[in-house]
Amino acid sequence: MARRAEPDSLSSPPPPSRAADAHARRFTRFLEQALDQPDAPLHTLELVLPERQALLERWNDTAAPYPEHLCIHQLFEQQVRLTPDAIALVCDDESLTFAQLNARANRLAHHLIALGVRPEDRVALCMERGIGAIVALFAILKAGGAYIPLDPAYPGERLGYILSDVAPLLLVADAAGRQALGDTGALAVLDPNASLDNALPQDDPFVPGLASHHLAYAIYTSGSTGKPKGVMVEHRHVLNLHHALHSTVFAHCAPHSSVTLNASIAFDASVQNLTALLSGHRLVIISADVRTDAMALIEFLDTAGIDVFDCTPTQLESLFSAGLLEQRQSALTVLGDFVPDLLLLDIGLPGMNGYEVAKQVRSRPDLHGVRLVALSGYGSEADRRSSVAAGFDAHFIKPIEFSSIQTLLSTL
Repeated sequence: MARRAEPDSLSSPPPPSRAADAHARRFTRFLEQALDQPDAPLHTLELVLPERQALLERWNDTAAPYPEHLCIHQLFEQQVRLTPDAIALVCDDESLTFAQLNARANRLAHHLIALGVRPEDRVALCMERGIGAIVALFAILKAGGAYIPLDPAYPGERLGYILSDVAPLLLVADAAGRQALGDTGALAVLDPNASLDNALPQDDPFVPGLASHHLAYAIYTSGSTGKPKGVMVEHRHVLNLHHALHSTVFAHCAPHSSVTLNASIAFDASVQNLTALLSGHRLVIISADVRTDAMALIEFLDTAGIDVFDCTPTQLESLFSAGLLEQRQSALTVLGDFVPDLLLLDIGLPGMNGYEVAKQVRSRPDLHGVRLVALSGYGSEADRRSSVAAGFDAHFIKPIEFSSIQTLLSTL
């Protein structure tokens, strides 16, 4: 797939003659400033050419309106009123409409409020993959709490550390979650599968004082640089991400498209897919046995009619090896954290080839409708200060709304 050069692209390397001319102009500009201001500190002298600076500022001018005054669940409730009978959530043979998902979450939310959950109270959530976990997640938000996701598949030592560090008001856990956590001492534990009363109110709860600046969730890092650290994200940050995704990644999707939930809810990449519900799309939870089998996953993506699929670069590489490009019969958008590798390929630095997945897609014109769209940046998925969205089909790299990006190369 050939790259089409854009004359004002910040990611396109200029030809050698233009690069040499630009270096000469920058050096001349530097000398002129140094002669005019001999006592000025070197860091105050500008090296970026005026036209390049103007382009950079225009590129990073990402301010845009979005419903920053709303909470996540409030936007979901608006969607429930628009499409109450549409399928919202699917896992294996079970499904819920938007109205059913909202009613179940409301009953649990009223129960949590009765147990004393208030705005920004931390509520740990440890349940196996499935519809129940998503119901509980929305219930915690509706009660005003902030959910702290714990994956029962994670090592007990990690789960115990997070539970101790976060000091939650209570724990929402099913049988798998309780078994994974073991003895939780005096911490109150609620099993929504065992204790949820159908007589509880099904109407949307009203929580006095709850606002978009309140904490929505905290997800812990991997701990690769030490102990895991909790990254706290507010409701308004998630709505910013949702609005950016709705206007970019999901802009081409038909109403009520099928979007997978492949990542664990204890991983920040899950948030971008959960926000698909806020736009009326169908969220399809991939079961644990399917998501770890490349051949079964390829078949699932076709038979389930998936339109948007989230995955890691490593998982996508295994799908390519298993024949995703050859077997895919309809359009598929693949959403993941690919940008650093795509950026290296686009810049063309010697000796830097990126992941095999990026090389394979770059060399294949016959993508059979497979479209890669990447989100990358440091920190939580929903609160990126340097987020970018990039697509092979459009060859663009740009920051999402209310974010900026600066690219620094060691060779400069």
